[in-house]
Amino acid sequence: VVEFMRLPGLGPKTARRIWQELGVSTVEGLKEAAEMEQLRTLTGLGPKTEENVLRALARPRKEIEKIPLLGKALPAVRAAVEVLREHPASDKVSEAGSARRLKEQVRDLDIIATAKDPAALTGYLTKLTWVDEVAAHGNTKAVVVSNEGLRFDLRVVPPDSYGNLLQHFTGSKAHNVALREDAVRRKLSVSEYGVQDTETGEVFTDRDEETLYDRLGYAWIPPELRENMGELEAAREGSLPDLVTLDDIRGDLHSHTTWSSDGKNTIEEMALEAKRLGRSYLAVTDHSHYLREGRLEAQNRELDAVQERVGRIKLLRGIEVNIRANGEVDVDEEILSGRDWVMASV
Repeated sequence: VVEFMRLPGLGPKTARRIWQELGVSTVEGLKEAAEMEQLRTLTGLGPKTEENVLRALARPRKEIEKIPLLGKALPAVRAAVEVLREHPASDKVSEAGSARRLKEQVRDLDIIATAKDPAALTGYLTKLTWVDEVAAHGNTKAVVVSNEGLRFDLRVVPPDSYGNLLQHFTGSKAHNVALREDAVRRKLSVSEYGVQDTETGEVFTDRDEETLYDRLGYAWIPPELRENMGELEAAREGSLPDLVTLDDIRGDLHSHTTWSSDGKNTIEEMALEAKRLGRSYLAVTDHSHYLREGRLEAQNRELDAVQERVGRIKLLRGIEVNIRANGEVDVDEEILSGRDWVMASV
């Protein structure tokens, strides 16, 4: 039954009903039930559900099961967010879930939004050219699968509770559970819809996360830290750490140029790009086996010439050496002593 939930549109409650009411417990049985039009006998399910199940089961198994890496998921969800922001009906749009927390792997790509016309925004998502399948669609929700097999879950929420729902759907589950347990001790009940004062019954909603966390007595917590690893206590005490950002990176210590077969850019192109990114230094570390028979000396001369032309960035003379089977490296100590930086690879 757990395998059912890998299919678009079949959550845990629906999977449980199919198992309990139809006696279906295998993927093969699910396929047979859909083909025999048995799913539509369950309240809330219809021909469209059967069609979606059969289409999903026809896909390669690995495509249904795979959990994409962040490197693929994050650009995709951010591109979808930008497209939705351009729609005239949209107001606020943000990625949520594990993608917003920058986890290494992401199952679903969650998006939270507010809109003047929620139905127009959900309908717009279902009609985008890269959408391969619509797993669910309503006035305030749409679930689609892209032509790359990525599942997007859009929820359009009331503006007054945008902060509450964004925080809830960002997670993590452990962070949210700890947040709610701490709130109970302060006579507050936290849900995705608001914060209730348990003594007066009054419910407060928040348009942004900053206001929500402040209401609960915390500084705003960056999504990357929301894993119940001490961040709530730190946020209450005002001692949250500063996250490392791209702006903090001063230089790169491993780069290849066209002096190696796997380098795609010249030393000068690499130096200019590093300079554009605000780097202070760049170590050029081409493979040692491409720098024999006078090529290392020639590269040194090119490094000196480029250094003079590009100015404000320090080019370091690096090299990537090979560790041989006997544990020695393939470059003499005398040559290595003339390098600023040495990489070593088995």
